[in-house]
Amino acid sequence: MPSPNDAWRAIERRLLNHWTDTPIAWPGVPFTPPNNAPWIRPTPMFGDGFMATHEKHSVVGVLQIDVFGPKGQGYGVLRGHAEALRDLFAGQVVEGVRFGAAGGIVIGQDDAYAHVYVRIPFELDEARSL
Repeated sequence: MPSPNDAWRAIERRLLNHWTDTPIAWPGVPFTPPNNAPWIRPTPMFGDGFMATHEKHSVVGVLQIDVFGPKGQGYGVLRGHAEALRDLFAGQVVEGVRFGAAGGIVIGQDDAYAHVYVRIPFELDEARSL
C-alpha cells in the first residue's frame, strides 16, 4: 500500500513517462518558463487522513495541474493540454493511487501568463499498525 510520499512519486513517474507536450515545472525545483510556449506545474495537495481499520489508513488529496502560456493568444491550446492531463489521471489507478473524476477546466488568475488549471481528486490506502 502506498504512502503519501509514494503517491507523490507515482504522480511524478506518470508525468515523466507519459507527458511530452510541454516542459514541467516541478514544485520546489528552479524553473525558467519557455519563451512563447506553454508549460505545466503539477501540485499534489494532501488532505486529511482517516483510520479505515487499525491496519489501514486512508489519505485523500487533490492533484492540481496548472497550465501556463503566453498572454494574448487565447485559452484554446491551454485547454487542450488541460484536457489531455485530465485524461492522463481521471479514473485511473496509478501505483495504488486511485484518481477520481476530474473537475472541469478553470481559468486561473495570473498577471504574467495565460493560466488554466484542472483538479483531480485522489485517494490512497496506507498500511499502518497501532
